[in-house]
Amino acid sequence: MLFPFQPNTLHRDPLDPAQRIEREVGDRGRRLVIGLSLEPNNRLATGALVVVAGKGKYLRPIRSVTCSRPLPKETTQMLARSAKGHDVSLLDVEAIQHDVALLLAGMVEELKRHAGKYVERLLLLAVMDQGLLRHSEAADSQYLPLCNAEVLAETSGISVVDSFPARVLATGGRTVGLTALPCWLLFADRAPKQASRNRLAIRFGAEAEAFFLPASDGSDLELPEIRFAHTACLSLLEELLETITTKNPPEQGIESALARLSLNGNFNEPLRDRFTESGIFEARGSRANVAASLTNLPCSLPDQIRTSLVCIVDGLTTQIRQQIGEQQVHDIVVDTHPDMAGTFLNQLQRSWPKATFRNDFAGYGADSEGNLNSILAGVLGTMSIDQMPANVPWITGTSSQKLLGKITPGSPSSWRQLLREMADYQPPAMRLRDAV
Repeated sequence: MLFPFQPNTLHRDPLDPAQRIEREVGDRGRRLVIGLSLEPNNRLATGALVVVAGKGKYLRPIRSVTCSRPLPKETTQMLARSAKGHDVSLLDVEAIQHDVALLLAGMVEELKRHAGKYVERLLLLAVMDQGLLRHSEAADSQYLPLCNAEVLAETSGISVVDSFPARVLATGGRTVGLTALPCWLLFADRAPKQASRNRLAIRFGAEAEAFFLPASDGSDLELPEIRFAHTACLSLLEELLETITTKNPPEQGIESALARLSLNGNFNEPLRDRFTESGIFEARGSRANVAASLTNLPCSLPDQIRTSLVCIVDGLTTQIRQQIGEQQVHDIVVDTHPDMAGTFLNQLQRSWPKATFRNDFAGYGADSEGNLNSILAGVLGTMSIDQMPANVPWITGTSSQKLLGKITPGSPSSWRQLLREMADYQPPAMRLRDAV
């Protein structure tokens, strides 16, 4: 039997993720989904088996177990060429989509083992990726997913929800901050009748993102006043290291190399001014002058890295404070690579001295310190089948909230189970302005 039942033994480890998930899903009010994500650096695929409580705006991830796998080298190279503006043929795109689907299917089989005897109650696979955007004036309307949903659904037998950015892009919006509402559902203080602590969720990856998550019990009809800031981050710092990493690649990865260089560097104010004038930390902005801005810099490489990290944190802090005014931030949750955690936390504590910090997700629906994107993917997929609009209009640039995600049926039994789940839930009434 491929997915054996958990053995009936007297000894049970209360910290074992599989046993904890088994206890949670034993409650019929809990749902089991798998979130899958292709990280923005296009090198890693992550997955999470997530137990979800509640529905609609009362949804909350309460337990998860995660895994990750590197993307095939050929796929990574093709995606890197596309990111730099080189054309990728249709055959190459189809090869990428097929290879990624098979890789994710293998991760699904690994995660299924943690579901124990409840494996048949898996509702869906939610896949989140940056997609391929054609480099033209009409790029926003030409999103191509990186995973072949039909292959994934056929191989795994589970229905797939994917293409979350497509609807936002089709209505003239942008994909930045697409996970704002899932982040609020995961991290915000939503204690009934006594929610009081405003939180800030900050993610340092290829780009840096910060979400201000106001306290709310979620019972009001209005969207929470989530605020969003972002800048360029590790993708830009990697360009600083490109000349030395091509000749001598870091043995422990780019993050480890950046952390070591930062510890040996000093903040350089004239360099900070030069970075600010060039605008190279403007996320997703024009990067035409980046190469010129990063050459002949008047200080050492460690100083460049240290100053860059200060610019990233200060940029996020300034953007958020301009938007929230006098509102206080009580807690800050930081998601970054473990090698970079100490560096970013140190700088954040200088900017937010009164806040409490944590860089793990214990108590926020995760049993591990990483793979947040895959947990958020699972939340997005669950919002889709709950018919809950998932984007925040003032962040994504759309005129109203939109239902996100495209559903691809899996096996007949999986599809029927998903349809029953969608039919059994009656979403709350919407205001006419939002429903149109």
